[in-house]
Amino acid sequence: MEDDFGPDHGLTDEISIVPKAYDPDGSGSVARGGRGAAHWRAMWRRHRRSMVALCVLGVLAAACARQTTRADTIAKWDAICRTTQARLVKVPVPTVSSGVDLKPFASATQRALPIVIQELDQLGAVPVPPDDQKTADRILTDLERAVDQLHRAERSARQGNLAATQSEIARSQTYTATAIALARSYGFRVCGRSPGAGTG
Repeated sequence: MEDDFGPDHGLTDEISIVPKAYDPDGSGSVARGGRGAAHWRAMWRRHRRSMVALCVLGVLAAACARQTTRADTIAKWDAICRTTQARLVKVPVPTVSSGVDLKPFASATQRALPIVIQELDQLGAVPVPPDDQKTADRILTDLERAVDQLHRAERSARQGNLAATQSEIARSQTYTATAIALARSYGFRVCGRSPGAGTG
């Protein structure tokens, strides 16, 4: 998840780096100071070697830096999920078993969805070990699908469509259950257990 980058050490940067006294037309004349082009080219070569050495040291330092571990990811994800759960507890989403439940469900879901979406954004920003990235992506994808189904259910509830609301809640639960199972197998203890809506 890291872009390759590095400074351009080509000689095309020479004019922008060497002192202004150097005559760029290559004639060897000097605007002031009495030193010729050969002097400045030699200085540039020494400067370039120093830049390359610094670049190598930077690459080595990055390679030796502590890599993200599974334990790091689990700790950060669980901390995010714990905070989210504390917020969602204050927005209980009722079970939808009849038409009477549609309006309360829609109202509560409308307030809960932004909290869950923010959680997904935060989880997605947490570094994950390269070998675990596919697993993390699968968990997030299933959770995103669950959220999408809840959004659809909220819309159906506002339209008074009980059957569609219940169907979309059920699909949301299926995606959530898949994400929870995968999260638990990975080692998460908190994530995937956020309060949700259900049919009853």
